[in-house]
Amino acid sequence: MPQPQVITDHQDLKNELSLYNIPEESLMEIGWRGYAARSNATQNDPPSAAGNYAYFATVRAKRELLCPEGWEQLNKHNLCFTINPETKIAIVASSGNQDVGIAEGHPRTRNSKGERTKDYIFDNYDIFGFEDEYQKKEKPQKDIFPKFETFVFLYFYDFDKGEIRSELSLPIEMDIKGQVSKWHKRIILNPISFDTEPTCSRQSNVSFSDSQDIDIPIKRRQK
Repeated sequence: MPQPQVITDHQDLKNELSLYNIPEESLMEIGWRGYAARSNATQNDPPSAAGNYAYFATVRAKRELLCPEGWEQLNKHNLCFTINPETKIAIVASSGNQDVGIAEGHPRTRNSKGERTKDYIFDNYDIFGFEDEYQKKEKPQKDIFPKFETFVFLYFYDFDKGEIRSELSLPIEMDIKGQVSKWHKRIILNPISFDTEPTCSRQSNVSFSDSQDIDIPIKRRQK
């Protein structure tokens, strides 16, 4: 399998995003809103609150900012897609490991994913015609939206460096732990300092654990 295409040059980044009808400024704002929401968690919240707040706000921001640009929402099988019917591009969001946003790094999703994530990765795999042992495995039933390229908006909050790192990357493989770990393309955004946005008030000396990136269905209890 070839090495991923890593895009870091700012002009190349803008050109690439323009092909997908994705404003760079929107991606930066999406990263900010997720971090700001995470910062609203306090020590009185459940330990998973910070990670959940960040993920929920990231998905919401992705839709609020991209839908006016011609994108649409799609919730299916507990996955929250934002899709562009014209360009056949879809985006999901996920927290990642410390290598997110680092050109020489090997980013992966922070949490393991399920069978439906495997579905869209196989779609990506088919689009680019890769052939190796991964493709020979039992192929899942594709019933999401075949032939869409599904990108992951990966984000990582580096509290040691005081910055948000993010990238828009095209996944093509999951590891044995269920984490998305290999990419066809990585579009790396500039890191954002925590101190850049004055309206974001980060709680100090409070430790939180990140949670699964999931969409939780709410059902009314039967009387």
